[in-house]
Amino acid sequence: MRVGHRSGTISWGAWTLRRSFWTAALLSVAVSSAAQPRPPQRIAPDDKRLLPVRLTWTVDLPAEPAAPPITDPLQAYMPLRNGQVVAIALADGWAQWLVDIETTWPVATDGALVFVAADDGVRALRAVDGSEAWRAPVGAVAAPPVSQSGWLIVGTRDGDVRAFRGGDGAVVWKRSLGSPLAAAPAIEGDRLFLPLDDGRLVALEIVRGDPAWERTLGGRPGGILALPDRVFVGTSDNFLYCLAARDGAPDWRWRTAADVTGAPAADQSRVYFVSLDNVLRALDRRTGVQRWRRPLPSRHFGGPQASAGVVVASLPVGPLLFYAADTGRSAGSLEVPAPLVVAASPVELSPAGGRFLIATIDNTGLAQLHAVGPGGDPFLSPLAGVPGRVLEPEFPLPKKVLFLVLPAPPALPRRGG
Repeated sequence: MRVGHRSGTISWGAWTLRRSFWTAALLSVAVSSAAQPRPPQRIAPDDKRLLPVRLTWTVDLPAEPAAPPITDPLQAYMPLRNGQVVAIALADGWAQWLVDIETTWPVATDGALVFVAADDGVRALRAVDGSEAWRAPVGAVAAPPVSQSGWLIVGTRDGDVRAFRGGDGAVVWKRSLGSPLAAAPAIEGDRLFLPLDDGRLVALEIVRGDPAWERTLGGRPGGILALPDRVFVGTSDNFLYCLAARDGAPDWRWRTAADVTGAPAADQSRVYFVSLDNVLRALDRRTGVQRWRRPLPSRHFGGPQASAGVVVASLPVGPLLFYAADTGRSAGSLEVPAPLVVAASPVELSPAGGRFLIATIDNTGLAQLHAVGPGGDPFLSPLAGVPGRVLEPEFPLPKKVLFLVLPAPPALPRRGG
């Protein structure tokens, strides 16, 4: 049935009433359809975030930490300046064991054993009770040991590098490089990357220790970040270098105003690093173009950490600072009870927030270890459905869509009669 327009005039009131009726009917159909339950929207299990965080527990230490804490899924391990290594439970901060070993290097762990670079060589301690599993008298160690995928890599001050089988301490291979390590080595895939004190970066095949390539840099290398496609390393000539992982060919380099310190960090798009000019920089990972820079209020401990779109800066004085990885803008801060004495432990992510450890010492000499864990105001997440029940309409609605032609509005009367 077609609703047409009659000849003659129609009152504004009648036309408005008719239009309002059909508009209300159509809106009721739309509201009823929108009120139907929608499929639940859930956060994916791998949607991990760093923030928000807070201090979850604090424990007093018998002495000042000598190196940053290193963690496995259950415990944290840290050398102290009184010549001891302590193991602390991550769940509640209770000390699990304390062993007399003097070292200033961070320890390494594979979850079952803890590897300590002592003055007389390397000692492997059982993580469960701190008892000694094996020892290797290799001499004075030049850099922190590295444990990964069953390998233990140790470099000595006489320029030798040894690869141990972590489980029993058997030496798999030994190679003399003519220069001691300048920083901790890095393992990526089947390659071992070694920053040397004489300015070289050497890559070895990890299975046998055979040379893959070496590259002479413009200064003494610092911390190294090895990825499947690229290797990033900062040096004492104020450059951050990007090299191809397969053959060491230079890809790009970025000049700063001071030495690059600590190991860089990276995500899928950018690489982050700090230098002694107290500046945190983000460069395009592929091209080396600077994306942003942020001045830091003080010197930085080690290198930055990049996790879940956030960059973390560990400063000895003041709060922990968090920056948005894409823009460099402040993402928040965390007040700490005293100045940091070493860098924070590596960040572990979860859907609720990040977990890591920081160590502080106050002006009375009290050293403490603090756990940083999920806390604060939770992030907003989509609802699985609208709360309550869906109300039925108060009057029946048409089951089929009606196609209507509304009458045209009346013409306005002429002025002046």
